[in-house]
Amino acid sequence: MEQSRLNYELTSPDFIDFFYQLPEQQKQALLSKQQTLYKGINHQLINAIYDALYHRFTEGHPSKLTMHTHSLLDGVSK
Repeated sequence: MEQSRLNYELTSPDFIDFFYQLPEQQKQALLSKQQTLYKGINHQLINAIYDALYHRFTEGHPSKLTMHTHSLLDGVSK
């Protein structure tokens, strides 16, 4: 079983509440695409990102960043 900090975030009560509020068709579509969480994740990198965001938050510098799964970045603009 995946035991990275990101996985714990995705299995939090908040995420579970979000998931179960989705329409049934959307839940089924998401589940059909979802594979085990370990695929495609570099554990050291994802843990370093999570730790950096956590430390910024606890030091009083919360970030407007969030981590998203099943996402594709098409571009960035100012």
